[in-house]
Amino acid sequence: MSESLPKLLLRRSEAGRGAALWGREAQPHFGRAFDRLLADRVLTERAPATTWPPCRTCDAGCGPRAIAEIDGRFVAECPEDHACDTVLAPHEVRSFAIDPEALVRLIAAATGLPGTPFMVTEGAWMLGRTPTTGRAIVLVLDPVAGRDPDLVALVRAEAPVGCPVTVLLPSGMEHADMRRLTTAGFHAIPALDALAGAAGPAFALDGASLEPTPAREPKVILRAGARSIVLFGRTVKLSQRRFLVAQTIAAAASRRAIASRRDIERALYGNRSVDDRLVADAVRDLREAIAPALPDGIAPADFVQTRSNQGYALGVEHDLIRLDP
Repeated sequence: MSESLPKLLLRRSEAGRGAALWGREAQPHFGRAFDRLLADRVLTERAPATTWPPCRTCDAGCGPRAIAEIDGRFVAECPEDHACDTVLAPHEVRSFAIDPEALVRLIAAATGLPGTPFMVTEGAWMLGRTPTTGRAIVLVLDPVAGRDPDLVALVRAEAPVGCPVTVLLPSGMEHADMRRLTTAGFHAIPALDALAGAAGPAFALDGASLEPTPAREPKVILRAGARSIVLFGRTVKLSQRRFLVAQTIAAAASRRAIASRRDIERALYGNRSVDDRLVADAVRDLREAIAPALPDGIAPADFVQTRSNQGYALGVEHDLIRLDP
């Protein structure tokens, strides 16, 4: 099944200024909805293509091939061997420029956001505020704008003081860029994930995805100052050795990682080389210490799990772990 037209346009818009939709991608969507986008100037048809990429098997170093109309057909001619000419369908030489501002206005209107969208910075728009929660919605089409270290300040300058903010980002953004926005208190998600699809108007954003999911209560809390661990509401005081083991495994688990035996060795013994059995013994001691605090049905070995040839993990989801000073 081909990608929906709204998602296709949003993804193609991530190319920034000069973004375009080629006929081969557009052809499955030709029809009344596509014609409406042309009428609303979201799309503007460009002049037919005059060149085509060289043959995939070309080893002569040829550049783009000229497209000629021969007997009513479009042909990308190979300058070396006409047996390699490519006959193109009429829609393949068509292309459509995408007007990002018109696309932004369409998305805001379909979502029911009042007011007129405006540009926060090149490639990023303030769509408006949700009627129910007053959350400001920012749509970033250009990855360059998403990586801009000034984006947080620019958005805050446009949003009312104290107003919650959701930033919709291009796909493939680096984790560091996402973290910068979430650290600032913004709800940041890929724009493609926010399109409602068949559940609502074609270009509407999913209202539920615009609101952050309420944080769940942690099931595991490590308190370094008290050298204790809280498991499902029950507190266990740990020895220094047991706490370091728990802290190492929990810190890795909170990052969706596995604590290696070497990680635990470093936490307990620094750079000294020690027998592997000492790590296994330390983990066993931790399991024995926390056993009374675990709910019925959860065995210590199921909670502090051994992963063969990898290390140790916790049997709890990463977002249910909290590390306190």
